[in-house]
Amino acid sequence: MTVYDSGDWFKCKKEIIRDENISRSAKWLYIVLAYHDNFFSGDKGFFTRTNADLMKDAGMSEKTLKKAKAELINAGYIECWKNNLYTNSDHEKLTTFRICYYRILK
Repeated sequence: MTVYDSGDWFKCKKEIIRDENISRSAKWLYIVLAYHDNFFSGDKGFFTRTNADLMKDAGMSEKTLKKAKAELINAGYIECWKNNLYTNSDHEKLTTFRICYYRILK
């Protein structure tokens, strides 16, 4: 068993830490997103998180979250899109609740 198997560690690329064009808030958000990516993406290559949950996870205000997320998207570190949850293949809406999908790009 490795330390990765025990759940005590997760992978996060160090490139962002060295990127002088990225704010500390965006770097912290990237680390939080990398944590979720390691545990929840699986074979899909993406994971979901609501803004409210991500604000809580990162300890950020909504304004800071939106700014940091935009910074990461514009720099090509992440991809993010929103969609409604659906009940079936006919895309009948389950709810008006929208969720964010995230993919780590680098």
